[in-house]
Amino acid sequence: MRAIACGVGILAALLGGCGGVEVDTQGADPLRLLDLSPRLGETGVAPDAQVVAVFSTEVILGTGEGELYEDTFHLEGAAGAPVAGSLELSALDEELATVVFSPDSPLAAGSYTVVIADSLQGRTDGGRTDPLGVTIRSGFEVGP
Repeated sequence: MRAIACGVGILAALLGGCGGVEVDTQGADPLRLLDLSPRLGETGVAPDAQVVAVFSTEVILGTGEGELYEDTFHLEGAAGAPVAGSLELSALDEELATVVFSPDSPLAAGSYTVVIADSLQGRTDGGRTDPLGVTIRSGFEVGP
């Protein structure tokens, strides 16, 4: 499994600032991460902030319809400890979809990392896209 930090170095050219993660889909529309908030390296994030990711197509976060799995999209606190919360998947329109992570309680001051697994897939009219193929890790700081 490969892991990359969203928006760093060469990745910035690939993502265009966290947009445009493309995978070889062998004829299907590719799954792309178009936006992620909070952004990589952002500081002063509010304790009640949600993590919002916008994708180019409906996202499948599990093996079945409507199933959301923390191992596919989650938030980590200090030392990689998982942050308790809930995931919601919604469509912005026919082409764009969002995944929203809402922490169960306000985040304490400190460092956090959004993790989007390489196994994430999108749904198309013809079925599924290929897996994302790369794990995205994007860190931010909560606090003043």
